[in-house]
Amino acid sequence: MRADLDLNDLDEVRRRVVDPVLSAMLRPGELVSADLVVADDWPDTDETRWAWKRWPNNPNAARPGDEPDSLYLVIRAIEGEEHTAWLGTLGFYLHDVDDIVERLVSDLNDWICETRFGWGQLRGMDTEPPGPRAEPSGRSVVGLWVGVRTVEVTIDRRPVDPATLGLSDELLADLQAWRDRFEDWATAADAEAQRRSETLQAQPSGFTVTYVDAAKTEEEVAAVRAARDEAHLGSWRRAVAELEPARDALLARLATELGHAYVAPPPARIR
Repeated sequence: MRADLDLNDLDEVRRRVVDPVLSAMLRPGELVSADLVVADDWPDTDETRWAWKRWPNNPNAARPGDEPDSLYLVIRAIEGEEHTAWLGTLGFYLHDVDDIVERLVSDLNDWICETRFGWGQLRGMDTEPPGPRAEPSGRSVVGLWVGVRTVEVTIDRRPVDPATLGLSDELLADLQAWRDRFEDWATAADAEAQRRSETLQAQPSGFTVTYVDAAKTEEEVAAVRAARDEAHLGSWRRAVAELEPARDALLARLATELGHAYVAPPPARIR
């Protein structure tokens, strides 16, 4: 198990996951483009292929695969073939790179064998994904993440017990408080998702679906997008806006208390 990949670091996701997997599974000339897409960066156009969004009469209905804190890989290949693969949920925690690679390889295998260019073919990946980049200065890298029940501090992507690092009681308390703030948000987000699900299930079947298309006025489309932002993205954006600066400040304090042998760079951001 290698829980050492931050999905917010799109450069590392591409280097350690996307590039090696696509190089192993697609043959020269088959790939047209491969884009890493955050859920709220999906093309919000009025093209026909996006028209199945249930707007505006059902603003609580999410587009399939459209969660506010997920990362996707959108692949376009020759002969007009396209595929979207879910890579994982974004957050303040590390992911197991081997699990992500294994899931992506399986997903692409199911897709490739059904394409015109790879019909019936079973492909795979024999090599291990690359490890994390080394710190150029040679110092140990400190990270701060949300753990299962407590805050997780990592040294060179390996978890360590904060209580063993000789940190001040004040910093230890503030680290745990930061993690608890994330837990409060996650609990509230889960409750809201459950409420939306129950609301949708309670609706009578056969309701009229209003599609977003080119015939809508600019004002109507703007209203639809504003409703979508509030329904699906507002809570996550507010959590990120609050928790990211707080983590930066805590990392700076960690580096100060640990000394010059350590460096605590701000984590990658995607917004």
